[in-house]
Amino acid sequence: MTQKHKNIRIIGAVILGVLLVWGIIALVRKQEPEALPVVPEITLEEKPVTPTTKRPAVVPAQPATVVLSYDEALAQYADKRIQFDRVCQATPNTPTYKTGTRIMLDNRSAESRTIRIGTLRTVTIPAWGFTTLELSSKNLPEMLDVDCGTGENVATIIVQQ
Repeated sequence: MTQKHKNIRIIGAVILGVLLVWGIIALVRKQEPEALPVVPEITLEEKPVTPTTKRPAVVPAQPATVVLSYDEALAQYADKRIQFDRVCQATPNTPTYKTGTRIMLDNRSAESRTIRIGTLRTVTIPAWGFTTLELSSKNLPEMLDVDCGTGENVATIIVQQ
């Protein structure tokens, strides 16, 4: 066997080894983490918001839901927003808000996302969409685990007085 054939076999073996390691890492990441303890009761009030590109021409005096464009929502909830990326990771992942604060959940993915906050509220956000909800609790401070899709504990929201 010539030196050229030996080199080709060595390169093929290295490539095969890299692919094998990559496959094992991908399988390990798909395994689900253990279930966590139940979070104490919290009340969340959800107000769905549909993103638009234009402002509504007429706004009722007391609307049941307010329709905001994405840019308007970004400005209004600049410091009260949790963004979920294409792999369901949350930014920021440990925010702190006062009870009664309305926050924005922002899906920056081409897929709709199901988000669970604590044990009481689950919301589905459309692709590239957002929603808002109010955080309130009688037991303060309160730590709420946030799950996104099959990802558990992608964030922890701290609700305080």
